[in-house]
Amino acid sequence: AAAAAAAAAAAAAAADSDEWGFVQHSDAPAGKGEDPGGAPAEVDSLVSKFMGGRLCSEVTCQHCGFSVKNEQSFFVLSVPLPPRRGRAGGQIQLEECLDLLESEGAVVSWQCERCGRQEAAKHMRVVRRPRWLVVHVMRFGYDAGRRFKRDDEVVVPVEGLRCFRGEGGAGGEGGAGGGGGADGRATYRLHAWCEHLGQEDASGHYTAIARG
Repeated sequence: AAAAAAAAAAAAAAADSDEWGFVQHSDAPAGKGEDPGGAPAEVDSLVSKFMGGRLCSEVTCQHCGFSVKNEQSFFVLSVPLPPRRGRAGGQIQLEECLDLLESEGAVVSWQCERCGRQEAAKHMRVVRRPRWLVVHVMRFGYDAGRRFKRDDEVVVPVEGLRCFRGEGGAGGEGGAGGGGGADGRATYRLHAWCEHLGQEDASGHYTAIARG
């Protein structure tokens, strides 16, 4: 039961960034729903106050050092799963998924505006952590053109999930119910999770559990 709960703990697979964007900006004045960069602008609402975070993506040329940054707001943070550990898969800690999101990876399709080379590294980081963190574990992928779902056990700590060294979210402490630690990371407590049952992304059944 714990394994099944942890697998979706990070949850909210049914929630979608566009959906939350509509909730956030539905009462915004005309023309103020987006910033010049195309990302949702800061609107004074309960959703943005408690669940709004900011993610920065930076691509750096490995030859000349030229870099390009792009920031965007998020309400649901989608995180990847690390490579499988053998046929059985094994346990994966949610912290591993969060660290993998912020790890540096090679980018081969980006061409440097300064030197024209195509060898670059991409780095993503949460620069403003939300007070209430909603995490979506990306279990679906493609293999040889076929859609598949990974069933790895993702372990989520009920207390003391530590992540992100960015600034605290709007409205106060970075952690949901707790602040940053000595290392600057936020501390989150697990309050609820949603689990998808089934092997198809277009079908299945969702269950949700919340702490009282």
